[in-house]
Amino acid sequence: MHHVQVAHYYLSALVARSNITICFVFNEPTMGITVVAPIRGEGSILILMKLAPDCVVAVMNESFCIKNTTPIRLVSRKPNRKFNIIQQNVPVQGQIGDLYHLMLEWTWWQLLLATTIVYIIIHIVFALLLFADTEGIIGVNDTYTTGGKYYLCICFSVQILSTVGYGSPLAPSSIYIQTIVIVESYFSILFIAVLTAFIVNKLQRPTRISRNILFSTVAVVNQLTSDFIDDPSDRLTKGYFDVGQFPTLVVRCVNVRKPLLISSSMKLLLLRRETMDGRTLPQVLEEHEQEVPVDTRFVLRVHELDFELFQQFGRPRQLNYSTPQLPLPWVLFHTINPQSPLWGISKQTLKDPNNLFEIIIVLDGVDEAVSMNVQGRWSYLPSDIRWNSYFTPMVRPNHDTGKYEVHYSDISCYVELDQVPMDEHANTIIPEDRDLVARKSDSIEMDTELLERKSISVERALASAMH
Repeated sequence: MHHVQVAHYYLSALVARSNITICFVFNEPTMGITVVAPIRGEGSILILMKLAPDCVVAVMNESFCIKNTTPIRLVSRKPNRKFNIIQQNVPVQGQIGDLYHLMLEWTWWQLLLATTIVYIIIHIVFALLLFADTEGIIGVNDTYTTGGKYYLCICFSVQILSTVGYGSPLAPSSIYIQTIVIVESYFSILFIAVLTAFIVNKLQRPTRISRNILFSTVAVVNQLTSDFIDDPSDRLTKGYFDVGQFPTLVVRCVNVRKPLLISSSMKLLLLRRETMDGRTLPQVLEEHEQEVPVDTRFVLRVHELDFELFQQFGRPRQLNYSTPQLPLPWVLFHTINPQSPLWGISKQTLKDPNNLFEIIIVLDGVDEAVSMNVQGRWSYLPSDIRWNSYFTPMVRPNHDTGKYEVHYSDISCYVELDQVPMDEHANTIIPEDRDLVARKSDSIEMDTELLERKSISVERALASAMH
């Protein structure tokens, strides 16, 4: 600890993972830089490092980063839903070799501008070649000025490239002009073929189709949703469903197109920064009295979250649960149990600015109308998660028409469960709600006994009929 009197101007920045104010103190006589950090409650300043004037200021510990007011999100929520990645030091050779596919990623305005520029350059170049022998072009004589002759050469080039003939007096008469006409005619075939390929491929790309896959703008967490408990002794289902034992993360998505998505699959991922041993920033701060050690290193890791779709009872676990096929909203459930990377989150930790993570959902499938692969992506930050809430139904039966109504505008509608509070620290349901869970469990057991009695009566009826 050193007491330093800061007599010069300084620039302060907030460190995202430690909430320490880092000051860059400029030493005017030597033009050096001293990086210091004030110590809370002591009126002291800790000198972290000193940089010489000729030192390149690129020494930043990986355990520190300047906090940005804009939340960092990998999957964009813009209509294109692209990834928020800034590519650095991309090899130019690979980009040039894959120029065709690179241009397919351009917008329509960029492609239109590029083709227009190429179209103009082609006519300028071939007009110069034609202008070298204006006497070999019928219809171009000495009555025209130099600019007029060149303009007629451009018009002749346009007619050659578009294979348009209006009976105009512009026609080749020399061997040189005939050769230029042959070369430009061949080049026009290539140009039109490439331009047609660009237009057709951009029109049939399923980019716009993926925008018809809607995701709920928020995710909810509650303990009223049944979650699957692993039980290896159960040979059929390998487990059972229970209500209220663990919190459940719920998200919702739907395909608004009438054609179904076939051969579909889903992935639920968790993206967050952790230490090498798997500790998050709040855990590091808690262990070291709200300070981050200088030697702490954080890495960006991706966890695949286990989830269920529609939570069907009695379904063998060997079958693929992530195969949505019905034209109804798809509801994904992730149980926050001790094996989950999200274990330990609460309403308070979701509001902690140091608890940064991103939940990414990816839906892949083949659109049965166009037989092309479609991928929908969405992401949720801690600020997008609603604690102790549940989604309101968006499918309602219409008894007048005998059909179901799907209200897509209600995909993100939710209700807070103030009357059923959750234990935010132990991640278990509170004692006063045990009766509610017990009543639900008893009702499930009663339904099971009723089904068993019905099956026995059916077997007896079949046996008597056979006799």
